[in-house]
Amino acid sequence: MALCWSRLVADVAAGTCEAGELSDEERAMFRAKPDPVRARVLERVGPRAPHELWPSLSLVSCWGDAGAAAPMERLRARIKPVLLQPKGLLATEGVVSLPLGESHPLAVTSHFLEFLDADGRLAHAWELRGGEEYEVLLTTGGGLYRYRLGDRVVVTDFVDRTPSIRLIGRSDGVVDLVGE
Repeated sequence: MALCWSRLVADVAAGTCEAGELSDEERAMFRAKPDPVRARVLERVGPRAPHELWPSLSLVSCWGDAGAAAPMERLRARIKPVLLQPKGLLATEGVVSLPLGESHPLAVTSHFLEFLDADGRLAHAWELRGGEEYEVLLTTGGGLYRYRLGDRVVVTDFVDRTPSIRLIGRSDGVVDLVGE
């Protein structure tokens, strides 16, 4: 980001987007009202203190598991003292878990969730065991039935009796570096 900061400052000041490989048509879509006052703030603060750009910012929600864990920790270091909240497991097809403090309990009222263990045995949410790994299956009210998300999770703890999970990666050979 630091390498592009001077370009960002100039674009905010002029209301343009001069990013490298955009066509003239794409650049025109990114036209904005010039904001030289904000550009001076960006120039003064620089790329290393984003919390100073948004002094009222109190929470940043982002991917935080599997391939996103290391980038999340770098972001956490950059945005102190702002609270960083890992999202949990959300998919285009549905919500699997929700952030709650340090835990990510299953979203048991959003969809019907099932899980395949390492031996291919099916388990319901209430049958999950701490420390065990599973693949997520999702049935939604919208018509998806036992849809295999391809996400592998581990049960990290429980919130009351609801399993809390963490994404550990993909099970289908697809590479997903840091989330959708």
